[in-house]
Amino acid sequence: MAEYDAADTKAASNRGESAAAIATAVRELQLPDRIGDAASDMLVVANEHDLLRGRGVRPFAAAALRIESVAAGLPRPLCRISTVLDVDELAAREAVKQLQGTGEVPLVLTDVEIVLIQLCFEADPPDSVATEAFACLEALEDSGKTINRSRAGIAAACLVYAYGLVDLASSPTQEEIAAMAGTTPMTTYTRRNELEAVLEAE
Repeated sequence: MAEYDAADTKAASNRGESAAAIATAVRELQLPDRIGDAASDMLVVANEHDLLRGRGVRPFAAAALRIESVAAGLPRPLCRISTVLDVDELAAREAVKQLQGTGEVPLVLTDVEIVLIQLCFEADPPDSVATEAFACLEALEDSGKTINRSRAGIAAACLVYAYGLVDLASSPTQEEIAAMAGTTPMTTYTRRNELEAVLEAE
């Protein structure tokens, strides 16, 4: 009985902490209260799926605000939400994946995914190249190498690297891809080197 009482007390404490954190973030991010309410409801889903056990609630609060702001058509970058809630962006990104893995919340794209999709529309690579590019992006995101870096540079680097993995008769140059992404060849080169290091370490 004491164990259940302790668990109930902990759950109530988590709900109180998350509600206060979300309310503060909603004000600072200039979001309507309904998004905060929806984000709070999403934390109930996280608790029901036992995602909060042994973890801080704030990364999931950040994830819930990101998902709900996108779903409402008022997207706020995860990096900004994480700063407001004083949580690690990588932890918040992982929380987004875990929440979406429940199948009970809307699926949303990261900011870099959106840029890479736009770049693929512009460059029109074969499906095999596009698939490799998104696999490269996933590896970078999992390693935290997309935080505080140029989204265009990351997208360009992933596409450049993907073209190198697929045997094609002709491919656009790194300079051409960088131009399509709206970044510089040097930024693309730097991000590509980071990507290569991440993939080699796997």
